[in-house]
Amino acid sequence: MHFKIGFYTIAPTVIGGGGRRVFRGMIKGWLEAGHSVTVISREKYQDKSKGNIESEFIQLSASLISHDFDFVFCDTEYALIDLFQDQQGVAFAKRYPLFAFVHDQIWRDHMKITGGQFGPLELDSNFKFTKNISRIHKKRLLYEVKNSVLSISIFKKLLRLLLPLAVINYYQELRAYKRYRTLAQFIRKCSGIFSLSIKAAEQSAKMYQVPLEKSRYAFGFIDDELLLLEKKTRHLRKNERSFVCFSRLSPEKNIDYILEAFKAAYTINSDIKLTIIGRNDSEKTAAHTHYLRDIVSKIKGSIPVKIIENPSEIELATVLGKSGAIICANNCDFNLTILEFLYLGGRAIVPATYDLHKEINDHPHVSSKNISISDFSNEILRFAKTPITFDKRFYESLKKYSYENYANEVLTHIETLMPNAK
Repeated sequence: MHFKIGFYTIAPTVIGGGGRRVFRGMIKGWLEAGHSVTVISREKYQDKSKGNIESEFIQLSASLISHDFDFVFCDTEYALIDLFQDQQGVAFAKRYPLFAFVHDQIWRDHMKITGGQFGPLELDSNFKFTKNISRIHKKRLLYEVKNSVLSISIFKKLLRLLLPLAVINYYQELRAYKRYRTLAQFIRKCSGIFSLSIKAAEQSAKMYQVPLEKSRYAFGFIDDELLLLEKKTRHLRKNERSFVCFSRLSPEKNIDYILEAFKAAYTINSDIKLTIIGRNDSEKTAAHTHYLRDIVSKIKGSIPVKIIENPSEIELATVLGKSGAIICANNCDFNLTILEFLYLGGRAIVPATYDLHKEINDHPHVSSKNISISDFSNEILRFAKTPITFDKRFYESLKKYSYENYANEVLTHIETLMPNAK
């Protein structure tokens, strides 16, 4: 069966980053399987990806009446909210079975509603701020206030520095609950929702009060870009004492927490080194990168930490090819980068929020039970003294997580969730 798919997005310009690559890969998988895909947005669509995806584009307008889709897929929670923001979008959504992808905001909103802001890192049993996280976060806010021009956003940050933690938690819960109520009413109008992990799919069903059978999960991460990177890194030897943090250089990635953990580990093993590498392409990331460099400059002694902004393909391949383990501390349940790094033969240190398939989670190359900053420090030290071995069986098992399989799995689920499915 061949489908006519409407793919609704709030970010029509395809840029870099894990989220864009996931959907780019899914669209490509659908097209290669013979389905038609029409990208829909309020803004003009420009495909700046490597290897153009030749898909039709239309803007949300009255001309949509001439189209006849089998279903419409919203690529994020933001796209779903955007679709329902006016009568034109509401009318469009009523015409077709609607499916949506939900991911990051699930964990963020849930943790804020239950009182926690940063996931499991240094949170007590009640999921609240603890003094350690409060200290690091306030340090970050104080730096932003000191080094920014006077504005409404800076005034808000200053208030957060001065207010008691109970007030901060209440404010976060209130904002999250308001967003949750808005999103929940739209999600309940969908024929089905998708997440990248089992835990997120189950959490989505509970949070948004939809039947569990309508909340599915599927993921893939192997695409042509990763296969090309693998060829470039194949000849490089990984060093178990070299660690990398590969992500966008923005606050939500909690790179300052990684620096805290690495600094503590370095006092015990001075042979380790850390490279922070990623995109710095906005005012937000520029300000945070400056903050990260300030942290490194104030560490006593000559600590081997290197920050590389907007790396070239050669720089990225060299760093990833020679690093023994990747460290990630951002609050989410799924991370494309760490799976790609495992595919390249490396190891990973991640927070306990991550919901990885059992065969990945239980592998010796993965450390996934980290709750505190001291946990991260201990795992850095453990990996640094453990030689890296190539596990061919594990490598082969990862090959099934291709974008082609991901696209097919999503469509299989959609067929069973269609209103007229038997």
